[in-house]
Amino acid sequence: MSDDQERATCTSTTTTGARCRAYPRTGRDVCAFHDPDVDLNAARRRGGTNRATVVRLSRSLPSTLGDLVDLVVDAAQQAHDGRMPPAQARAVAACARAGAAIYADHAVEDRLDHIERHLAAIGRPLRSAS
Repeated sequence: MSDDQERATCTSTTTTGARCRAYPRTGRDVCAFHDPDVDLNAARRRGGTNRATVVRLSRSLPSTLGDLVDLVVDAAQQAHDGRMPPAQARAVAACARAGAAIYADHAVEDRLDHIERHLAAIGRPLRSAS
């Protein structure tokens, strides 16, 4: 496409009556928002769940508290050796603090669930807070 050629836009109009400026879907004259064959609600629900970055990130995050500690120790060592900028190591440590808090909250919830199940099993359920 040369500089003086203009890419086609959607042939539909917006609610204000102006021409839609979105690019049409491949092989269509209208964009995804105006295409009757597209289920926009389903697309919105899916969101970015299958995006490669989301999948890749979920595989690279520490899954245990031990892995989190290893990550921080490694970042500290890299900063000490000059292989990582100190600001980046501080960012890793800040994220690790948040992760550790989440792990701690989860551990407390698990212990409380265990206690509640045990008390219910012996016929002494906790009273409700209401």
